[in-house]
Amino acid sequence: MPYGEPKCSAYATRNNEYLMLSCSWEGGFPRALVWWASSSGDMQGTSEESANILVLRSSATYSGKAFVCHAKHPLAKETKQCVLKLEAPVLVTQRSMMTVYEGSDAQLTCILSRNYPVTEITWFNNLKQHVNEIPKKYVLEQAAAWANLTVRETDSNTDSGDYWCSATNAVGGAEIPIMLMVKRYPMPPDISISKIIYNSRQRTDVDLEWELQTEGNLTGFFIERQRLPEPVKKRNSDLPWQKLADLDHDSRHYQINNLDPNGAYAFRVTAINHRTIGNPSEIKSPGENTYKVIGYQCISKHG
Repeated sequence: MPYGEPKCSAYATRNNEYLMLSCSWEGGFPRALVWWASSSGDMQGTSEESANILVLRSSATYSGKAFVCHAKHPLAKETKQCVLKLEAPVLVTQRSMMTVYEGSDAQLTCILSRNYPVTEITWFNNLKQHVNEIPKKYVLEQAAAWANLTVRETDSNTDSGDYWCSATNAVGGAEIPIMLMVKRYPMPPDISISKIIYNSRQRTDVDLEWELQTEGNLTGFFIERQRLPEPVKKRNSDLPWQKLADLDHDSRHYQINNLDPNGAYAFRVTAINHRTIGNPSEIKSPGENTYKVIGYQCISKHG
């Protein structure tokens, strides 16, 4: 007698063009006869010794259908069987919509609830591009029955939309959309410059202070400088701004050093809330400290 029980499996050729049903019950003498039949009992193909492969052209009509492998050996009283049930993929997801704030990673999950022969899950982004083509933006983790897609460092302008989970085998296919909404953080509060002065006669260092005009969430500030042209020395919105410093949310003052004493400058301060940039403050130029000299008069009286 052959050892054990007959074993059967199904797999597809490349691009799912053909479906291959394989059944084997090897060993023993003489060899066992193996043949395939439909669930209704109709024989498929011919009988072979020990192993039999049934080749079918891929078709969605086979989804939900069962094929039975029969194996008969002269020493066995009954015919042994192995049953395959073919199923097109069925996809589900735990969350059909996900919302994140921009800058964070978003993980989308897709699960195969039914699927035979086995196929892999593939993902497409919100532009219907295969995620494997953009490896720095997307991270794919998967097992036999699930696949997670991580969208890295999300951006509200480019990453929102439907992402597509897809699976196809030799008897059918399925895809489901998962909506990703990337929200911007709220606008930070407006600010105003409360003090901007040279702190010495050399005009190389400036003390800058600011305050919040309104309440709101913020994660930091940045300070910008504009070099005013000579000899006009007046503000021009077309001149470039140079970022001088990034500061934390508790900062309310900053000292600007190493300025050209013969130059003229304008400054502004802007609050940020993660990736959301607020409105710049009004543009101000530094004024000089006033140095006061106080004289004393001594009056002598006689008499």
